Amino acid sequence: MSVEFFIEDLKYNGNLTLGQMVEIGQNISHYDGFAEYSHHKIKQYVSIFLGQENVSAMGFELSYKSKKKSYCIKLDIPCSTGDFKVVFDYIKRLCAFLESNKVITKKGEEYTPENIEEYPYIEQIMASLKQTMRAFNKQKEPDTIEFSGINRDVSFNEEIFKEIMESNDPVDSFSEYVTNIQKIKAATPRQEIHLGSYIGVYTLTETVRTILPFKPVVNKENQQILIRDDMIDYWDLNLVVIDGNPDDIKSYKVLGSIKYSDFIANIPKDKYSFIDASYILVEGLNREEIENLLK
Repeated sequence: MSVEFFIEDLKYNGNLTLGQMVEIGQNISHYDGFAEYSHHKIKQYVSIFLGQENVSAMGFELSYKSKKKSYCIKLDIPCSTGDFKVVFDYIKRLCAFLESNKVITKKGEEYTPENIEEYPYIEQIMASLKQTMRAFNKQKEPDTIEFSGINRDVSFNEEIFKEIMESNDPVDSFSEYVTNIQKIKAATPRQEIHLGSYIGVYTLTETVRTILPFKPVVNKENQQILIRDDMIDYWDLNLVVIDGNPDDIKSYKVLGSIKYSDFIANIPKDKYSFIDASYILVEGLNREEIENLLK
């Protein structure tokens, strides 16, 4: 599910740059790797992904629709209440910049910057939560459902999601859960797939708190290039140590690799904890602890 807001641009006709679109939001940042293309025009891109650190959980997509001559702000739901608040603030600032006083929803409802916060976002989030709960109820085999966040994905199983739905305020409980996971100060290494032998690889670095999957599966990014779980021969974990200045990239070297299943079996239980249904937070391991894993 998603919600969309359209703001007409008769003043600049979509010729604002990515950098300008970010500056309009003041506290907004890129979360898609496009920051280095800040001088490019927004209409040259299908969409960019934006959010506000420590407030957004899922973030929002911003694009320019030539046929509508409008900017489109899209939120996938369920999201957090903070995501809507960030979007409402952005809409107000964008309307002021464009000298526009009209905001149109995907359903054709009309709002202004002054009353945009009257949009029934709590009801929208709740409806999407109920839809997700129905998806869990229809599962023939227990499985997880993942949502994309600004910093990392969030995974739910039916037990965790049911607990949220049975709380006094499911929208608030869901918002707090997904936002707190985005706030965790830890590395989230990229999943790499070595083609040919199809080995899945993650990396763990000495002393660095790191979020890793408890049981790796092919992520959405690699699924898009048609890699499936049944194609992976096995999963590996590269263990990196620091010899020298941590600020010097040359000080980092791979001490060795370990099968991912062996890593999970041998890492001390007090060195990691689950943050959701699928991911664990591994506390920073010292050199000796890394060497012990390779024995």
